[in-house]
This record gives sequence, C-alpha cells and structure tokens, in this order.
Amino acid sequence: MFAVNPYRMVPLVIAMAVLAVLSGSWSRCLAQEPNQDLHQQTKNAGGKLVLRYLPDRSVIYPNIEELAKRSDLIVVGRTLGHRARMRGDGKFITKDFSVMVQEVIKGNLTEGSTIVVSLPGGSYQFDDGSYVFLSPRKYTMAQDNRTYVFFLKNKGTTYSGHELSGGIRDNERKGGGG
Repeated sequence: MFAVNPYRMVPLVIAMAVLAVLSGSWSRCLAQEPNQDLHQQTKNAGGKLVLRYLPDRSVIYPNIEELAKRSDLIVVGRTLGHRARMRGDGKFITKDFSVMVQEVIKGNLTEGSTIVVSLPGGSYQFDDGSYVFLSPRKYTMAQDNRTYVFFLKNKGTTYSGHELSGGIRDNERKGGGG
C-alpha cells in the first residue's frame, strides 16, 4: 500500500471512475482494415483519416490498489511536450510525452528528472502529406503542460501505462479546493 496525500484524493477518486476505460492494454489497434497499415488506410480515405478504436480490455484492474500494485512506477508529473510516434508495423500511433517528475509515489526516480511516457493515440503526418488521427474511444487524451498522476510500466528507455484523465488542476496540487 502507498501513502496518499489528502490533496490528491480527488484525482484518485477520478482514477477509480475511469479505470474501466483506461484499464486495458492499448497497444493493439482495432483498425477498420486490420491487414492494412495506417498509411494505406489514410491513402484509401483520400489522404485524411480519423480513426477511433475500442481499447483492448484484456487486463482489468478491479481497484486502484491493484493498479498501483501492478505498476513499476507511480509519479505525479507535468507533461512538457510530446511527439507522435508510429509503431514499427505502421498500425498504431503513440504520443511520447516528456514528463518532468514532480513527486515519486512508487519506484526509484529523482524528483525533477524528466522521463518519456508513451500513451495511446495521436496524430501523424506521412511523408506524402497524408494525415491520420488515431484515438481510443471514451478516452480523454493527455495534453501538454498539464499535471497528471501516472501509473507506469518500465519499457526500457520509455514508460507506458495510464494517466488520470483530465489531469490535476494546479490549485489541487497546492492543497486548495476543486
């Protein structure tokens, strides 16, 4: 079990509410044409494609304690910026965020360090100018310059996992009301 500061109770309650949405492994894209990569699908759609998919729900966390237990790292961090990355097979996009660690709840990181967190979805422009936007259904994507609680798995040079949808407002971080 990990200690929870009172100013983070509201985001943790929100996390419990969105666990059903965020709990699945998101790396498998349920594309309209599973045999085609995103570039081919985008070209077939006339050069612009918006694709929403249902996340893989093969992993369900029954509560926040279980999510925390299965996470290698839990941090409060601020997204500094992101870069879209196409997976090697061309069938999935992630947003790789630079995250400044503000507080370490679980794991071995130094506060103030910067890590890369890979989250599902994003937009990508191909060399030929065609453009695709990929987004999980019923999922609010993380934004730049927002503070989130991240529940992460170590993937070598990056981390992947879940963030609290909507982020933490600055006045909540300072102990103020919602």
